[in-house]
Amino acid sequence: MRLRLLLAAFAIAALPASASAELPTPTAGEVVAAVEDCAEAASPQSVDTAVLVARGWEKGRAEANGEELVLPLQVYGKGRTSPVLMLSELNDKGPSACMLMGGLDRRAGFEGLASALSEAFTPAGESDGDRYFRIGPDFAILTPTGSRRKPSFRMAVIEIGEKN
Repeated sequence: MRLRLLLAAFAIAALPASASAELPTPTAGEVVAAVEDCAEAASPQSVDTAVLVARGWEKGRAEANGEELVLPLQVYGKGRTSPVLMLSELNDKGPSACMLMGGLDRRAGFEGLASALSEAFTPAGESDGDRYFRIGPDFAILTPTGSRRKPSFRMAVIEIGEKN
């Protein structure tokens, strides 16, 4: 599972928003739970990976010639259908944002996911197809990605401070 998650993440990260690799297709409940995990792990300075691990996320590994590769992207998985969770080292204090990616059964599934997130969190607007949510001091952005044949989503969660 670790290598599959890592390879999928690299394929996804290299693709434009209109393309999609094979992604797990999580339920709306799994996405809500993953967003809650990211929000719990996020602080204004970084994302606490120990919190993610304590909540069941497993870090993927990349190896070459029997040695672990050090990469700027950390990839986590939690079960076969949970979204792929990625962290990027954006500053010297550790990852500052939590990125989730997953597939959708159909393009209309994006609206169902947005609706489930609106029930779980505070809607904070929308623009150009993106949906925004507040989760206490955290801010989340849901973006439709993929293609008509392979729809998917991307969600970024970052702590920005106290809720206004």
